[in-house]
Amino acid sequence: MIANWNSDRNRVVIELRSYFDRNAQYLQIDTVGKTTSSERPEGWFPQTPEIALPVDDPLADVTVRVAVGGKTSKKGRPTPA
Repeated sequence: MIANWNSDRNRVVIELRSYFDRNAQYLQIDTVGKTTSSERPEGWFPQTPEIALPVDDPLADVTVRVAVGGKTSKKGRPTPA
């Protein structure tokens, strides 16, 4: 997971990267009110899904919860963390 500020520091862009993992089939990011995902096309790697989130205070603490699914994960369902 990668997080980058935009140039005005009023948004942070969160990306989920597989780093060319040949076993990655499906990537999904869930945030409050937003979801994005990417499936692996035949013979390739999943595209990097990303979500831009508004930030009121760039100096405030941010909490990120990461959940990694396995073979029992289903498309469209949140992964338990």
